[in-house]
Amino acid sequence: MIKTIALEGGSVNAHQTFETQLGDNFLSFTLDYKQSGQWSMNIDREGVRLVSGAMLEPNCDIIERQGLTDDIGRFVLTGADTTLDNLGIANTLVWISPDETF
Repeated sequence: MIKTIALEGGSVNAHQTFETQLGDNFLSFTLDYKQSGQWSMNIDREGVRLVSGAMLEPNCDIIERQGLTDDIGRFVLTGADTTLDNLGIANTLVWISPDETF
């Protein structure tokens, strides 16, 4: 299964949290805009931090370095490099289930 996760940019959304069901996991996301023009992402499941400070970089598996892809799937940002204002407009966060290829 592949699912697009809606993101919102702009200064009002520079620090945002949301929750969503992805496969068998109900995950909480925290996104923070960094002064460098990039966004970082934390992911929690049932109050336990699974991913900490993953940078939203286009065209790569964002959490691969954290070693969790077999458990919660993969996250890939497609499109342009992130800025404060283009998050969710010029790029898209895609979740790929653990049993799916992309």
